[in-house]
Amino acid sequence: MSIIHTYVPIYVTNILKYPLSISGTLITCGTIIGAISNYLGVMLMRKIGAKRQDFIAFLGMGITVGFMLLSRNLPMLFIFYIPFDFFGNLLMSANVVQAQSMLPNRKALASSVAMGLAWSIGDFLATGYNAIFGNNVLLSMGLIIPITIFASIYFGILQKYDTK
Repeated sequence: MSIIHTYVPIYVTNILKYPLSISGTLITCGTIIGAISNYLGVMLMRKIGAKRQDFIAFLGMGITVGFMLLSRNLPMLFIFYIPFDFFGNLLMSANVVQAQSMLPNRKALASSVAMGLAWSIGDFLATGYNAIFGNNVLLSMGLIIPITIFASIYFGILQKYDTK
């Protein structure tokens, strides 16, 4: 998510030639829908399990990035970017619930590790990713597609742990 959030303003302004304010509107709309999906994520996880939720979320992120990169007009860009943030945020509070179930007597520690450490490591990895692929926006964003598809298979099918 950090990588896409980094590249969307560059993609929108430099490649699609829309004003920077469009990027801000896009990210704001994604953040709003992300807050809603964050809430829905725990309910979905309890209903279908963590593995299925991971599969849906990662696969949804990959598919929406692919279609977003094919979008050349503003409505289609919004139609595919906003679901990307929906799918990405679907996992956040559910991951905290999973961590808290693993450490029931240390819920604060579980929460801080699940979100704080995860975002820190993710942003650290994104910095390296951006340093390597940063000059080619389409390649940088396009590589997210196989990464999320791999993540959907690994976390949604191969992973052994599941919480309902």
